[in-house]
Amino acid sequence: MPEAVQPPAPVETGHARVDAALAALAELEGVPVDAHAGVFEGVHEALRTTLSALDEPGPGGPRPTPQPAPQPNHRPYDPNRRS
Repeated sequence: MPEAVQPPAPVETGHARVDAALAALAELEGVPVDAHAGVFEGVHEALRTTLSALDEPGPGGPRPTPQPAPQPNHRPYDPNRRS
């Protein structure tokens, strides 16, 4: 009899809500095959919700866009400019 194949360990992303959603995939082994679609739909919805929250202001929302460091008074080289 062949050995049972072990599912891979869940991937940890470092984002708690994403990790929780992906952890549900590890539970598939104990779920009847005809119920797998429901598990996948739940994971998909959790990931969509998490991704949508990144567009909202506040904690977990968009981060401010980094601004370039201020430059000293510097004009680009202009060969026609007279000093």
